[in-house]
Amino acid sequence: MKKYLFSLGIHFYAEKECVRLEEQARKGWQFIKMNNFGILSFQKSSPQEKQFAIDFYTGDKSQAEIDEYLEMYRVSGWQYVTNYKKKYFYFMANKSTPKIFSDKVSYHERLQAEEQWYFKRSFSVSGIGVLLWILIIWLYQQNGLRHLISIVTSLAVATTLYPLLYRITAKLMHLRYKHRPDYYNNPEAFAKKQRIWRDSLLHICVGAFIGGVIGFIFGYFT
Repeated sequence: MKKYLFSLGIHFYAEKECVRLEEQARKGWQFIKMNNFGILSFQKSSPQEKQFAIDFYTGDKSQAEIDEYLEMYRVSGWQYVTNYKKKYFYFMANKSTPKIFSDKVSYHERLQAEEQWYFKRSFSVSGIGVLLWILIIWLYQQNGLRHLISIVTSLAVATTLYPLLYRITAKLMHLRYKHRPDYYNNPEAFAKKQRIWRDSLLHICVGAFIGGVIGFIFGYFT
């Protein structure tokens, strides 16, 4: 018997995600994996009192180095559960096991490395934007398809500017949760401070404002 849930978002809400995994384990649902669509899979099992941790892996993706990395956590009392793209590693342990981060500095470095990785990946989305601009030029030359230009342009602008939009989002999250590194050894307490719906509403408002400005500029010059 299996159960599926959408992920809360492991980039900005890893702490809250771990609390939910603990709640599911307490109810008798053991976490198995997360797929590329952000869907968490659970397998029915006996109820367990466990704590979970999600670490961002910054090492080489060679199996030898990953094995060494996992062994380090195993010795520390953390059981490897699964990973996502060999970057996010999920661990499970008894409640009495010490947290995986022992100081504020190391956790802050983990957050910075994660943000830089996401920022670099965001440029691949910009590549899609370039292709969409090429499509716009082609549509402009096809008289019967010009009505599609406004739709494609919106997508082209959003994807081309994705790195900037990500930076703005990350900055807002820094301001919203500036004390996040202070909770390196108490992620459960920090999870209680995270408000996903309020954050999402803020991001939607900011995105709408930026989109409005861009739309005004395009309208003015065209």
